[in-house]
Amino acid sequence: DGFEVEDVDTVASLIHPDDVADFRLAIEQAQQDGTQFSCEYRVVFPDGSYRWLASSGRFVQAYDGSRRVLSGVTRDIDARKRAERDLELLFEYSPDPLCVADMNTGSFVATNPAWTRILGWSPAELQGKPWIEFVHPDVRAETLAVGEELDGGKPLLDFRNRYQRQDGSYVWLSWNSFPVPEDNLLFAVARDITAQRELEEQLRQAQKMEAVGQLAGGEANDFKKQLQLINCLT
Repeated sequence: DGFEVEDVDTVASLIHPDDVADFRLAIEQAQQDGTQFSCEYRVVFPDGSYRWLASSGRFVQAYDGSRRVLSGVTRDIDARKRAERDLELLFEYSPDPLCVADMNTGSFVATNPAWTRILGWSPAELQGKPWIEFVHPDVRAETLAVGEELDGGKPLLDFRNRYQRQDGSYVWLSWNSFPVPEDNLLFAVARDITAQRELEEQLRQAQKMEAVGQLAGGEANDFKKQLQLINCLT
């Protein structure tokens, strides 16, 4: 919707207190520099609820030429802003490591707090670093190979490799990765499956021991039968 504003104070009184300073600053800069005014802010209703709006415009002369007014348009962006908030909360509080990577450089753009909790790395230690540096040397070649599929825009589901913790040890991760080639960004979520892998290894070892025991038992029975046959012949 279009708007014209003469009394900035009246408009500011309707805006959420946390957004008033940015709103006034944007207006002052547009008024002083003659540049376009642009601001996103929340309007507060009498019941305490609020709604996100985005306004843009310029200061122009009023029709009678006596003063300058802010003229422009306002859009309702409440749905988008609330969706962004939900994504931020998911990113912040997810129990699984989430990350955004640059597809051109292969480096981390953003990581969530789960990286610190599970692997020990702080966001600052990961920011801008190539993710392949944290992959175990034994699986780097395989990881790079599947990475070529991501470059082609194909999602990668349940790919498993080993990532280095800050203390030098390694953790098994299962990755679901989703490339966005038009933005040169890769979005990925990892699940810590270290405990699962350890249980699987214990099960394999137990099965091996059982197989050896069965083989040994069978050989012992064969040997016993041979002794009985010898005793009968003698």
